[in-house]
Amino acid sequence: MNELWASSSRKLLAAWWLLAIFALGVSSLFAVILVVARTPFLGLGGEVFRTALVLHVDLAVVVWFLTAAAGVWTLAAPVTCCVMLCFSRWGFALSAIGIFAILLAPLFGSPAPVLANYVPVLDSLLFFVGLLVFLGGIGMAALAALASFVSQLSVSKAEKEGLALWRWSSAAAVFVFWVAIIVFLLAQQASDKPFSVDVRLWGGGHVLQIVHTLMLMAAWLYLGADALRRVAVPRSFLLLLIVIETLTSLAELAVALSFPVDSLAYRRGFTEVMRWATWPIPTRYPTLTT
Repeated sequence: MNELWASSSRKLLAAWWLLAIFALGVSSLFAVILVVARTPFLGLGGEVFRTALVLHVDLAVVVWFLTAAAGVWTLAAPVTCCVMLCFSRWGFALSAIGIFAILLAPLFGSPAPVLANYVPVLDSLLFFVGLLVFLGGIGMAALAALASFVSQLSVSKAEKEGLALWRWSSAAAVFVFWVAIIVFLLAQQASDKPFSVDVRLWGGGHVLQIVHTLMLMAAWLYLGADALRRVAVPRSFLLLLIVIETLTSLAELAVALSFPVDSLAYRRGFTEVMRWATWPIPTRYPTLTT
C-alpha cells in the first residue's frame, strides 16, 4: 500500500511540474510578443503589448511559482490516504483548467489590460474566473499537503526531529498561502467608495511574496543540507528563522484587518513590513552556508 501511495505522489508531482514548465514556456512566448510589439515597423500596438505583459507576468510569476510550489508541497508531504489523493488530483485539474481559461480570455471581447501590481489582470469575466479557479486548485493542493504534513507530526519524537527542515519551510509556505487568500478576500469588502483592481490585489500580492521567499528558503535548505551539517548550525535556530518569516505574514494580515483597503495606513503598513521584516531572515540562509 505504501508503494501505491508513493507511486501516486510521484505521478502527481510530475504533473504539477510539467504544468509549471508549460506555464513558464508560454510566458516566454509572450515575452517574445512584448519585444515584437515594441520593435519599429513590427509594432502591434500598445494594447497588444499591455495584454501580452499581463499574461507574461501572471504566467511567469503567479502561475509558474505556485504550480512549482504545489509540486514541492506534494514532494514534501506525500499523500497518505485516498481522500487527500483525490483532493490533490482535483486541485491539479482545477489549476490546469484555470490556466487555460486565463490564456483564452484575450480571444473573447478584447478585454482591457489592467496593469495592477503583483497580479496584473485582464478586465474579463473569463480571466477572473480562470484566476479564481487556478487559485482554488492551488488551495486544494495546499490543504492536502498540510493535512499530510500534520499526519507526519503524529510520529514518535525521534522521527519527528528527523523531518527535514526544507519540509518545515514548505509547510510554512502552505500556511502563508492561505494567509494571502484571506488578505485577498478582505480586500474585496465593501467600501464607501469604489476602488481599483490594483487596490484589491495589492495586499494579497505582498503576502504571496512571503510564500515565494519561504519556498526559496526551502530550496536553500534542501540544496545546502550538507553545508549546514558541516558548519553545525543548530536545527532549532533554523526552525526559528522559518517561524519568524512565517510570522511576517501575520503582521501583514494584522494590517489588512486594521485599516481600510483604500487608506494610506494600509499601503504604508504593508510597505513597512516588506521594508523591515521580509528580507532579513532569508539573507541569513546563504550566509550560514558559506
